[in-house]
Order: sequence, then structure tokens, then C-alpha cells
Amino acid sequence: MVTCTSSVGPTCSFKVTVNDTQNPNIACPANITVDASPGTCSASVNFTVMATDNCPAPTVVSSPASGSVFPLGTTTVNATATDAAGNSSSCSFTVTVKDVVAPVITTNGQTITLWPPNHKYHTVNISDLVTSASDLCDPSVSLSSVKIAMVTSDEANNSGGDGNTTNDIVIAADCKSVQVRSERSGNGNGRIYTITFKATDASGNVGTATAKVIVPKSQNGSPAIDDGPHFTVLGSCP
Repeated sequence: MVTCTSSVGPTCSFKVTVNDTQNPNIACPANITVDASPGTCSASVNFTVMATDNCPAPTVVSSPASGSVFPLGTTTVNATATDAAGNSSSCSFTVTVKDVVAPVITTNGQTITLWPPNHKYHTVNISDLVTSASDLCDPSVSLSSVKIAMVTSDEANNSGGDGNTTNDIVIAADCKSVQVRSERSGNGNGRIYTITFKATDASGNVGTATAKVIVPKSQNGSPAIDDGPHFTVLGSCP
């Protein structure tokens, strides 16, 4: 209230109102990327949105709020700062939660034994050795998702006394089966083929498992000994 007084007459008064028309200053954090919490497909994320004003500190509200549980993928967070006069400013940023857990492939624990060593092909299907595949965050992963990534032999492709053959490992074009020759080196300790299976989830994580196919040195002799990969064939499927 302002009061005016005159030395020659009556007094008068009037009001002076000061309006706050300046919007607050607001600053969102940079976009945030985090891994999903272990055993889950989400993550609790904390963040701070900064805001200042020419008058008392403004109120900041964000949606979702800091500390919320965010699902897999990218979520946009919208934040607004409002001062006592109702002026407001907004900003936004994203929170991305990544799936970093690979699928699980379960084998039946069996080893296939080939006999006799007659140099003929034997077809091994995925279902002969794998029982299931699953993924924590991608329900579409199943046995049908499994492919043959690689097959190795612990003997050379054409080693001494094995019948003088080549192409001992042939992975099918759809990577769902492999043909392996029933043969082993006459001077070795038996042949072991190692099949590596893979399954990929929607986030690109790859899970693997292995199983073996063996050709013994002799029908009733000692089990074959794995001497490590000497010949490798890669599957052509992504």
C-alpha cells in the first residue's frame, strides 16, 4: 500500500502489485542407460532434476518419479518445475533398461556314440541332444530358437588311417542338424566331435551349450580322449 500526502489538501492511497512472470530454469540429466537388475527384466533408477528460480525454489515433479522401477526398453521421463506464482518450465530425458542375460540351453546330458567306423555320414539333429531353451525376458525363445553354431573334431579333416575322406562335418543350411562321418584315425585314440548350440534373444544376447558325438578307437575299448579341436566348421546362420 502506498499513501500519498499533500500539504495543501487531503491524502490518497493505492496498491502496487509486483507480479512474478519469469519461468523457472530447469535442467534434466543426460539420457540414462542401465542394465536390468539381476534376475529381473527391469531396474530401479534414481536421478536428479535441477531447477532454480528468481523467487523461492520451485517445486519439481517428474513422471515417472526418481526411484521408479523402469521396464526393459526406453521410457521417456517428463519433468516440470513450477514456482509459487504458477510459472513453469519443462524438460525430458530417456531411461533405457537393457537385457543383458543370455538364453539358457538345456541338453539331455547324453553323448552319441557312432559305430562301426565305416566312413558313412550320421545325421545329428538338435532335438537328439537338446531338450529346451528359454530366456528370462524373451518368452519367444524355445527349442525352435536353437541353432548349431559350430562343430569341431579333435582329429584333422583327413588324418592317417581314417579312410582318406574329407568334409567330415557338414552343417545343414538351416543349422538344425549336422552330418558327421563315423570314422577315426587308425593311429589315434578315437574321434570326438563337439557340437556347439546357440540361441539368441530379442536383445541380441547369445546363450550356448555343447554336446559330443564320439567314434571310439575300438568297439569295446577305452572311451575316446578329447585332444582339442583340430578341425572346425562354422554354421552359416545368424
